[in-house]
Amino acid sequence: MLIEYLKMANFRQFKDETIINFSCDPEQNVTVILGNNTCGKTTLLQAFNWCFFNKVELPHKDMLLNYEVGNNMPEGIQSEVSVEIGLQHGGVHYHIKRRRVFQKLNGKVVPQGQYVDMWYKEPDGQSQPILNNQIADKINSILPEKLSSYFFFDTERVLAIGEGEDLSAAVKGLLGLSLLDNIVKHFGKKTNGSSVIGQFYKEQAQFTSDASVNKAMDIINDDEEKKRDLESRVKELENDIESYNKRLTQLNQILAQASETQNLQEQRDRDERILRDRKNELSRKKEEQRKLINKEGASFLLQPLIVKALAFLKSTKVDDKGIKGLTAVTLQEILRRGVCVCGQKLEKNSDAYNHILKEIEYVPPASIGTLVRNYKESLNKYREDNNSLLADLKNNYLQIGSAEKDIECYTDEINKLSKQIAEKEDLSRFEEERANISSRLRELGRSRDDKLGKKGSLEHEINERQKYVDAHINDSTKSRDLRICMAYAENVSEWIQLIYSKSAKKVRDDLLSKVNDIFRKMYTGSRKVELDDKYQVKLLADVNGNYVESSMSEGLRRVKNFAFIAGLVALAKEKVIATTGGVAEEEEVDLSSEPYPLVMDAPFSNVDEKHTANIAKILPEVAEQVIMFVMQKDWNYAKKVMDDKVGARYKLDKVNEVHTELEVIQNV
Repeated sequence: MLIEYLKMANFRQFKDETIINFSCDPEQNVTVILGNNTCGKTTLLQAFNWCFFNKVELPHKDMLLNYEVGNNMPEGIQSEVSVEIGLQHGGVHYHIKRRRVFQKLNGKVVPQGQYVDMWYKEPDGQSQPILNNQIADKINSILPEKLSSYFFFDTERVLAIGEGEDLSAAVKGLLGLSLLDNIVKHFGKKTNGSSVIGQFYKEQAQFTSDASVNKAMDIINDDEEKKRDLESRVKELENDIESYNKRLTQLNQILAQASETQNLQEQRDRDERILRDRKNELSRKKEEQRKLINKEGASFLLQPLIVKALAFLKSTKVDDKGIKGLTAVTLQEILRRGVCVCGQKLEKNSDAYNHILKEIEYVPPASIGTLVRNYKESLNKYREDNNSLLADLKNNYLQIGSAEKDIECYTDEINKLSKQIAEKEDLSRFEEERANISSRLRELGRSRDDKLGKKGSLEHEINERQKYVDAHINDSTKSRDLRICMAYAENVSEWIQLIYSKSAKKVRDDLLSKVNDIFRKMYTGSRKVELDDKYQVKLLADVNGNYVESSMSEGLRRVKNFAFIAGLVALAKEKVIATTGGVAEEEEVDLSSEPYPLVMDAPFSNVDEKHTANIAKILPEVAEQVIMFVMQKDWNYAKKVMDDKVGARYKLDKVNEVHTELEVIQNV
């Protein structure tokens, strides 16, 4: 795609008709439009967005009509604002014109109808219109709206690209993988009644007279619809989570990089980590305390009674000559048997016999002395155990008290630090936003997990019913024919999925290689770019031979993201062919992509001279067409390396706050 011209009439600052012809020369493929702030550079970028997609990100976006034109309109008279774009795509010349009518009513300029026209040129020069209801689809086929932000962007977009967002769908669309992705979805599976395989399966099931099978099929279809609804909702939630996480990352960067708050932020992070550790320790100690009390608490509570009992027993005069553990019953049984445990016979009136009789007098029930002695020993054992328990409880209590005191101190310190951060000028709103986003992320996470759980249950029910249907479908000739068709479709789908998987890997590897090649041309140092599964861009630094994720300045972030953008554009420009990488030549799939231009507002803002020069050198090489709206001071650095690539040059002259004129410096 090449943009040939931009024509504006009464669009914002651009009064009357303004035409910009862009360079389409492959050797001088750069168009530069110079202008200071508030001259209308951003308005030019918005003119593209409005003409293509009916989107405007400007204050008072409904008021597109030039202020002077609107102010001078007589009562009841209409004026028109329009933007027209001419472009080449696929060898065809297209023209798009979007118009909006305004009318002055009761002294106010009021927007009326809006219209869009699109036409193309035949090889013989004849113009052919595109039907109104087909224009949006046609524009989207030339420049997908979801990809537009990667080719039409301002300096803020450069900082955000490839960070905290899933770019996989956009990259697939840009580099030619969407076709395969759509084919895979078109074939689908048995449980998707609207897919090719699902239709075969549905038709096959119609050949059974089993009412239960038909009922199971109906339930499967209903459950599949519910599952798709859940998947759609989960995707929405994940997109919301992704957006919030992206913003949270931005907020953390804003707060962390602010010189006034960086130390405070780091200290708070450290305190929060310590606070979490102390809270965990407190929980452990309380659990230990609970277990100790549950195990030994009863005896501990009886301690005063034990002391009193021991004191009483000590003052009581009892004879405790009895053998410990020996009972009167045992001794009487020995006498009855007539033989001692040692084997000696026990005859009545013998010394041994009489000795045992004497011993019976010392044991219960004849005497409680032995019983008292045994009881005293048990009480003393309880006292020893209680003393140990008391020491353990005391030690645990001190540790709990210390943890609670630390938690209170660190909580106060964290609150103090948060207050200090929030009180910093222009940062309090970021702190508040961060807190709100964190709360919202927790809510979204719970909602997503709930729906994923329901989705899992539905999938289980679908699979079980599917097994039942598969086992009961009639084996008629027609059914067998359909089963053969379905098996063929499944094999084709698997083959395409294999190609898709290999192609996606090749595209990602090619992109990563291209991005790093470009990054090395823009930046000299021991760093490299890495892409995750979502094509988020990370910068890694070489630390003793190991690459680790590193912090970076705003300028380095901009260079990194430019390398990513340039890598995407370079692959598109080269019309990448993503092959299966190992299949036969006749099975290779042409996934050619259309090259796109780069349209940039203030691309060198906040970039130092060295990086500006590096970026300016690379862009004309990787992009088929480059259109830049640049401040003069930034262009002075870029001009040194880019001037010979410039095929058209313009300057924006600010007449007043509502009127800018275009000066041609170098025409196409």
